[in-house]
Amino acid sequence: MNSPAKFSRIAAAVALSIGLSTAVMAQETSSSIKGSLVGPAGAPAAGTTVIITHVPTGARKTVQVNNAGQFSSQGLRVGGPYTVEFDSDKFDDKVISDVYLQLGEP
Repeated sequence: MNSPAKFSRIAAAVALSIGLSTAVMAQETSSSIKGSLVGPAGAPAAGTTVIITHVPTGARKTVQVNNAGQFSSQGLRVGGPYTVEFDSDKFDDKVISDVYLQLGEP
C-alpha cells in the first residue's frame, strides 16, 4: 500500500532533480581569445604580456604567454571592437585592432 509520506518523498525527489537540471543548462554569454605567439626565429615568445582591451568600455584583461607560446583569456564580451597588444621585452611590440568576438567561439 502506498502511503502519503512515500508519495511526498518521491514528489520532493522529482522536484529537486528538475531544479538541479535547470541550473546545469545555463546559457553561454561570453567569448574568449586564445592563440600562440612565436618570435621571428619561430621559437615561443614566452613571457610576453598580452593586453586585451574592449574599446567601447575600456575594460582590459592582461594575460601572459606561457613557455609553449600559448595564451588565452575567457569571459570576454561578445562583439567588439577589441584591441590586442603584445608587449615584449625581447621582441618588437605589436598591436592588432578591430578584433570582433562571436558568442561561445574563441
